Amino acid sequence: MKRKKDPLKIALNFLSYSDRFSKELVQRLKRNGFAKEEIDETIEKLKKYGYVDDSKTAREFIRSKIEKGWGPERIKFELVRRGISEEEAENLVKEIFGEIDEEGLIMEVAKKFLRVKKGEKVMEKLKGFLFRKGFSYDKIINVIEKIEREES
Repeated sequence: MKRKKDPLKIALNFLSYSDRFSKELVQRLKRNGFAKEEIDETIEKLKKYGYVDDSKTAREFIRSKIEKGWGPERIKFELVRRGISEEEAENLVKEIFGEIDEEGLIMEVAKKFLRVKKGEKVMEKLKGFLFRKGFSYDKIINVIEKIEREES
């Protein structure tokens, strides 16, 4: 007789690769055919024992995306997509971006872009690139003006 799969074992196996948001675990367990009650119970156990902490995971997520040159807006969007409330995502992003020099980050990303891209419309392309990375238009313009002053 075949034994039914254990949702806790599946969740722990999924967590063994990296920290996950609760929403990701719920989706994985749903795909494995578990009932809502089993999923809720499993998530509660994981939270109780400290295996799942959305706030901690969000902080790590933010820091890793900053290292990849992501801006605050894109990070907030991704956090909400992963199950963090808009308010909490906003607060966490503000907290962590308060610790860094955002214009310095934009400058770093822009200079990396400009090492690869050349041409007449490169600054327009750079604006679009930085905007898609999640930076605010005002800060993008400030950085581009600084770059243009440096070049002239």
